[in-house]
Amino acid sequence: MRKLMILFLAWFICGLSACVDDDGNYNYLPQDLVTIELPGSSNSGSSCIEGTEFVLEPKITWKNPEDEAHFTYTWLVDKDTISHDKVLKYVFPEIKDFYVSLYLTDERTNISYKNSGMFILRVETRYKTGFMVLYKESSGTSRLGFIKVPGNGKTPDGFEYWNEKELYKQFHEGEDLGSNPVRLIQHFSSSYGADDQVLVIQRSGQGPLELDGVTLKKVILTEHEFVNEKVPEIFKPVDVCYNERINLLLNSDGSLYNRMITVSNAFQSNAYSNIPMNIDVDNGVSGGNITLLVQPANSSMTNTILAYDATPEHKRFILVSMAGNNRAGMAVVSSSTGEWPENYVPLDNLGDYNLVYACPCKDDLMTSWNDSYFYFILKDANGKHWIQSCYMPSSSIGKLQINPVSDILKELPKGDQITTKTKFLCHRSGDYLFFTGGINNDILYCYQVNTNKTTVFFNAGATITALSFNEGYTMFGYTGIAIGTANGKVHFVDASRNSIISEGNPTIYKEFEGYGEVVDIIYKHTSAMMQYN
Repeated sequence: MRKLMILFLAWFICGLSACVDDDGNYNYLPQDLVTIELPGSSNSGSSCIEGTEFVLEPKITWKNPEDEAHFTYTWLVDKDTISHDKVLKYVFPEIKDFYVSLYLTDERTNISYKNSGMFILRVETRYKTGFMVLYKESSGTSRLGFIKVPGNGKTPDGFEYWNEKELYKQFHEGEDLGSNPVRLIQHFSSSYGADDQVLVIQRSGQGPLELDGVTLKKVILTEHEFVNEKVPEIFKPVDVCYNERINLLLNSDGSLYNRMITVSNAFQSNAYSNIPMNIDVDNGVSGGNITLLVQPANSSMTNTILAYDATPEHKRFILVSMAGNNRAGMAVVSSSTGEWPENYVPLDNLGDYNLVYACPCKDDLMTSWNDSYFYFILKDANGKHWIQSCYMPSSSIGKLQINPVSDILKELPKGDQITTKTKFLCHRSGDYLFFTGGINNDILYCYQVNTNKTTVFFNAGATITALSFNEGYTMFGYTGIAIGTANGKVHFVDASRNSIISEGNPTIYKEFEGYGEVVDIIYKHTSAMMQYN
């Protein structure tokens, strides 16, 4: 037995020696003849837009440059060979993440060398960022368009503007979106997520529905999002607040419907209750006719918004808190000092004033850090328009703080130009408030908060029906503003601080036509964080 063990060990050592001495037959002992790097826009890879050619030139370092002539190239995507060229040029077939590898094979030894690290190519939708345009034909048919513009900063070298129309019809085999469109709302699966959907609110046809933010294909009809798919008898959604814990749907009859989000980072994880919210009678919020939700952009994180109760005997604002485990709670707002200051219209009872508009301001994460600031445009019995503001800490439970100098009631310059068709748009910094006006509602004004001055910003030459900033950054100002009109035009105009100060002479970056009657424009953000900031 001992002799057999000795013979076996001798045979094993000899065999191992033979493997090591063989210089060309085993490709699992490569020598360091070449190193391969795939340069990307990030540490792990790069990205490209669907339908466009992706070009990737490797960085190759040879130990002996003369060896290059003996090597061949093989590009693998996932496990499929797609090219044998040195530089990869390829149109990737779908929107997803692809694993890209490059192998260099030495024809003399058949040894292959792979790129260092891992390279992931993310193929993204061409509709990831840009303006989404909701418009209608003369027949009332809803249409969806898209305009590609720079998100922020200067226009990149080589950037090309483009626009498309009738997108829904294009992606649904000729099916129409619906009719009588109202508005668009983009929302995300979480506060930090990039997965998004777009709610299209319309009155006829299919009614309101959700679109996938990547493919722009239909996900679900809103009427199917209620318990047992039973919607209220009067079902005309006006607005929706998409909070991480609770979603709130505002109906045209002033009722609120909510649903608890049971699965984080997911859409439609639960159904809306088909019973209106049970308002807390003990808190003094019994009854009511909610006509407006005033949502800070980061309301998904602050968990608080304001709702306006337009009932004549109330005319008040209500805090809606979504921090609870299973339903939203309400409380009538009040002054943090117990009394409303002089020269301030009490927000728990507007009295002889009527609400014209309310909006959040300074509502990006860098400025507010979960607190909320608001502007209120009010109209008195004589037809004059006024503006006042307030501050609401995230933990205030509806107790508002009013600065007795900067927040008090002020007459809005050029307020006499406001009509029932007026559109408002607040600069996220809170420094500027844009509003349309004039007999034909074709003039865009800019109210400069710090100087209490209103100037003409842009004359559209036709009734203005929609306004939207592009992505931008609050601290630097926005690159531009989209101005949509009733005659189907969209003007993309410089809205930087310097342009605003120029008073009526902004640079027109680009103009687009053929959008029927523009109903709404939103900027489709890259992620929830960009939407909040």
